[in-house]
Amino acid sequence: MEIHERILEFRKSLKLSRDAFGEKLGVSRDVIANIELNRLSRPEQKEPLYKLICKIYGLNEEWLLYGTGEQFADLEEDIYTKATTEIGVEDDKAREAIIKYWKLSKEDKELFWKFTERFLN
Repeated sequence: MEIHERILEFRKSLKLSRDAFGEKLGVSRDVIANIELNRLSRPEQKEPLYKLICKIYGLNEEWLLYGTGEQFADLEEDIYTKATTEIGVEDDKAREAIIKYWKLSKEDKELFWKFTERFLN
C-alpha cells in the first residue's frame, strides 16, 4: 500500500470528508484530493503535509511513509485528552474508552468491532 492509499484509508476510518480532514490541517479539500489521488509529484510538495498529518492526527510517521510500525505514534496522554476535549467528550469513562481505542493496533480495532457488532445490532 502506498502513502496516498494509507492517507485515504485513514481519513475514511475517521469518517471525515476531505473538507473536514483538510480543515484540521489548514488546507483545502482539493489539497487532500491531490494527496489521496497521488497527483503531487514533487516530494517538497508532499513531505510537509505528511509531517503535518502525523502531528495533527497523531500518526506514526514510519507507518505513514513506509507502512511499518504502529499506526499511531506514542503520544503523551495529554495530547489524547486534548483531542477528546476538542471533540466534546465530557464523560470521563467515555474519554478513557476513546483514548484506549485510539491506542489499539489495527488488528485489535477490527476485533473490537467484531465483538461489539453483536451488541449494537
